[in-house]
Amino acid sequence: MRDELIDSGPQFGIREYLEILRRRKAIIIQTLVLVMVVGLIVTFMTKPLYRSTTKILVEGKNMVVASINANDPMSNLYQPDVGHEVPTQLEVIQSASVVRSAMDEAGIPRTVPGQVGSPAYLSASQVNDTDVLEVDAESHNPEWAFALARTIEPTYLTYVTGNQKEQVLTALRFASDQLTKENKALENSANALEAFKQHAGVVGVETEKAARINDEITAQATVRSIEGELAANRARLASLQGDLTSTPAMVTTPQTVTNLQEIQNAQDRLAQLQQERARLLVNYKPNSIPLQKIGAQIADATTVLNSIPKTVSTISRQVNPEVQSIQDRISQAQADVASSTASLAAAQQKAAQVSAGLGRFSQIEHTNTDLQREYDKHSAAVDTLSTMVLDLRLRANAEHDPVLTISAATPPTLVRPQKALYLVLSLVLGLVLGVAFAVVQDFLDDRIRDPEEARRITGSPPLGYVPLAGNQSALLIEQPRSGLVLESFRVLRSNVGFAAVDAPTMSLTITSTVPSEGKSLTSTNLAVAMALDGRRVILVDADLRRPTLHRNFAVNKHPGLTNILLGELKASEALIDTRVEGLRLLTSGPVPPNPAELLNSQAMRHLQNELKSMADVVIFDSPPCLATADAQVLASGTDGVIYVMQFGAAKKSEVRHSFDLLNQAHARMLGIVYNKVDTSGRSGGYYYGYYSHYKYYASPAADDPGDVGEGAAVRSIGANGGNGSHNGAARQNGSASHDKPQDANGKE
Repeated sequence: MRDELIDSGPQFGIREYLEILRRRKAIIIQTLVLVMVVGLIVTFMTKPLYRSTTKILVEGKNMVVASINANDPMSNLYQPDVGHEVPTQLEVIQSASVVRSAMDEAGIPRTVPGQVGSPAYLSASQVNDTDVLEVDAESHNPEWAFALARTIEPTYLTYVTGNQKEQVLTALRFASDQLTKENKALENSANALEAFKQHAGVVGVETEKAARINDEITAQATVRSIEGELAANRARLASLQGDLTSTPAMVTTPQTVTNLQEIQNAQDRLAQLQQERARLLVNYKPNSIPLQKIGAQIADATTVLNSIPKTVSTISRQVNPEVQSIQDRISQAQADVASSTASLAAAQQKAAQVSAGLGRFSQIEHTNTDLQREYDKHSAAVDTLSTMVLDLRLRANAEHDPVLTISAATPPTLVRPQKALYLVLSLVLGLVLGVAFAVVQDFLDDRIRDPEEARRITGSPPLGYVPLAGNQSALLIEQPRSGLVLESFRVLRSNVGFAAVDAPTMSLTITSTVPSEGKSLTSTNLAVAMALDGRRVILVDADLRRPTLHRNFAVNKHPGLTNILLGELKASEALIDTRVEGLRLLTSGPVPPNPAELLNSQAMRHLQNELKSMADVVIFDSPPCLATADAQVLASGTDGVIYVMQFGAAKKSEVRHSFDLLNQAHARMLGIVYNKVDTSGRSGGYYYGYYSHYKYYASPAADDPGDVGEGAAVRSIGANGGNGSHNGAARQNGSASHDKPQDANGKE
């Protein structure tokens, strides 16, 4: 069981990002080349564009205070010209009409054959917060850009001041005529107002009208009060009628009695059936006929138990005394509604009489208000027009120049393409996109590619690294010149001993995430390495679904582990002596229909203990974790688990799930063996350097006198034909002729 917390989230540093860039350098280079090619194409296909710049000073908004009546909506039409805000003038100077006039003045055609759009463009911007405008003229023809920049200032000046004088005089004549008409209308309205006041005697009517208004207010308040009272009585009557409808005429009283005895009897029956099923499971399989029958009886007993009611209820009925009380309150509410209705009719009649007397005063007041409003309107218009006429006369006699050139047009300069800048930007953009694509591609890749990443996910240390050996035979360490591979398993052998220094490890389970990661080959070579170290080793092929160890040793898989578990022979009779001194093999035997049940049986537990007594180390080659539950069962019964992983093949989610399953089985994880490590430098600079140094000291077995014994011992690890048992010749019989070959790291 793992003692340290597994961090499932990524923790990246500079080294990890550099490793990502190294792994994904192909996509970075491809992206860089593509962006550079596109940048070159855009740079050399872009048509040259030239720009000429000029600066002009414009007259901004003047802070002029005019004596104009703001209540007169017509007064804005006669305000004096106070200029425009600079943003407004920016829009005007860039307008199509001004630009076309400037192009005509400069002799620039409005269209050019074979060219889309205008032959010249103009843009303007405000210089900081000043009234200075910076105007840029751009064109593919440098002469046209310079000519447009020179003519824009006089063209804009003509546009602004062309008809200003005539507009002021026209406004002055119109304002003078309107002033004369308004003076005549003011005199007529004053005479009409005075005549009405004398005829109607309006001077003493206001006091009497105020008294009548107070009487009307009082009468209307009384009507609203009675209306509220009537609404409240009607609401109360409706509420009582609803209560009467919802109140039941009869009152029911429920009584409940528990039904414990019948429930207890059914529970006892169900418990007896479950005990009987547990007893049958000892001798029968789950899908046998006796267990199916007892399962049907348990289902029937469960249905009967669920159908028994827990309580039995009875109900008694009697007349509800609340009904008569609600009926009495309804009668009282009906009387209150009738009384409020009568009071409301009387109050409404009185209010109508008061309003009729007030009607005459309202008509007089309305006529007086209309005449007074007419007088005030004409008086305000006369004041506004008088001020406007004075302002327009002053403006008609004043002239000024609102536009001034402060910086002449500059000679045209090339704006684009800027080839050097475009190429640098293409290079930077290509690198940024390439790195981004590489990081995204690496983050989306769920495969494990280095030990640090595996340790973050699993929390288990590395035990060894097995290099990628190419297409050699299945047993790499039997080759006379495979010193690098042999040394890797020597290191693994030592690290297993160091990992189990606190607790003796007599049995090992070797598993992986998925098939083809080289767990069987690792089991074989680790067993050979331990046997060469002078230990008594038993190698057990516990993969009862896809056994492979009999192929590695070129023996028959019958009889084997399944024959022992079924009681057909003893363990000592099924073990095969190999040509490696101290190493014996136990093949899988016939493939059973229920491997998990066999591996989890008492016979398997007994066999494990028996094999421990017969050897120093027992190694179990188990199926992959995600394929079946066999690895969990074996791991729970052995002293340690070695996990085989292949870089670039194992996925993070699968490995994390495998370790969770082993953790649930309370397995003791010794560490991870990384198989098929590329030592050529294509998959990791650190490992390439490590194995390059490793090869210098791991000389071939045939050339190193210290390795002669081991090299000779492991060149052929087939079954020992002279072991004296009946399994010798039988297990040599044609087993290598029909089995599938494996590559150097155990992949079929």
